[in-house]
Amino acid sequence: MKAKKQKQVQQYLTTLWQKYRQNGIIPGVVLTIATVITALLSWLIVELFKVGITSLSYLTMVLMYGSSSAMILIGLLEIIASILLSFGLTILIYYVNISLQYQMQTTLIQPDKKISWQSIWQEFRRLNKNQQLRLYLYTNLFIMLWQLPILVLNYFFGSHQIVADILAVAAIVILIWKQLEYSQAIFLYREQQPKFLGQSQRLALTASRRFLEGSRKNLLKVVILLAIPVAIWSGIWGVIWYYGFYFWEPVMIYGAPIIEVLGICFYLPIVMLILADFYEQYRTPETVAVAFHTLFKPVAKLTGADHPVRSAK
Repeated sequence: MKAKKQKQVQQYLTTLWQKYRQNGIIPGVVLTIATVITALLSWLIVELFKVGITSLSYLTMVLMYGSSSAMILIGLLEIIASILLSFGLTILIYYVNISLQYQMQTTLIQPDKKISWQSIWQEFRRLNKNQQLRLYLYTNLFIMLWQLPILVLNYFFGSHQIVADILAVAAIVILIWKQLEYSQAIFLYREQQPKFLGQSQRLALTASRRFLEGSRKNLLKVVILLAIPVAIWSGIWGVIWYYGFYFWEPVMIYGAPIIEVLGICFYLPIVMLILADFYEQYRTPETVAVAFHTLFKPVAKLTGADHPVRSAK
């Protein structure tokens, strides 16, 4: 029995490696390019925010000496622009990640499918940006609401170190747990995308919780196993980076973070592939039907066709 299980694991890892060799390199390159662009744009956004804060502080100080109050609007606009740009950049990266995740899932559904630059771009264009944005916002809103009681308790009782530590651990546990519960929403939404027309995206979150009934612990094990290589890899290059500063070695100072980021970027397609494989393993027409049972509103109710006045006619 043990030998059979080891053979199954070996076959699974071999298949996983083959799929990664066929389809993992291009997503890794895309994630690397996205990381570089994100880092550069984030730096520009931070600089814009700093300029706005500096301008606002200076203009507020000299306002009493006769400076025009209209000039303060410039600082406010710079701050608002930096916030909007930061949000837009976050959403853009989310769209890229979703496109890659769906492409990795497609390779499982269609084994002969190969990921290319063109297929990623087509997937990105096919995304219903409005619905995906609402799904993203709902997910983060509900996670924030689950964290809100912890923040309130920390505000009133956080002065005690023991209480603050307990609340910090509770916040991490809640964050991980809710992320797990909502993790299948992107796949379930894709499964039933036509039915989401006129429906709330939060239904995908409810469906995700139902879909994971009885399999949350298995998903948690998968996530922990996926996180271990990242922790080890980051720890190794973090130590090299630290001692680079200690010995003042520019190769270690600048090279270690670059290698660390590159490794994570090319590892993330494996994470996407395994998460998609987890969904496909547990996905059946029955589990999907149970997950969405009674969630969607009838079309007649959405269109108003069931209105009593209309029905009387």
